[in-house]
Amino acid sequence: MDEDHPQIVIHEAVEALGNMNKYDSLKLLKKFESEDSPHTEMVRETVELARDLIEWNQKTKQGETEGLHTKKLRVRTNDPAPPFNFWANAEFASIPNL
Repeated sequence: MDEDHPQIVIHEAVEALGNMNKYDSLKLLKKFESEDSPHTEMVRETVELARDLIEWNQKTKQGETEGLHTKKLRVRTNDPAPPFNFWANAEFASIPNL
C-alpha cells in the first residue's frame, strides 16, 4: 500500500477520471495499469473499467450509436462502466431470463 495515498483514495481518483470522460485521462490511467504498479488488483480493475468507459463513450458518442442516450436515462450512474443497454437485446429485458 502506498503510504501517502491509501488504495481506496487511488481507487476513487481513478473512478473519477473515468467519469470525467476525458480522453487525455487515458495516459494517466495507463500509469496505474502497468504490471509493475504497486497498486492492488482493486485499483487495476477500476483502471480497466475507467479506460473502457472513456473508450466506449468515444466510440459510441456516449451511447448514441447503440440507441442508448445516456443523458436521457431516467436513472443515471456514476460507475466507471457504461450503462447496460437492455434495449439492444430483448433477451436481457426479460426478468425471468435474468
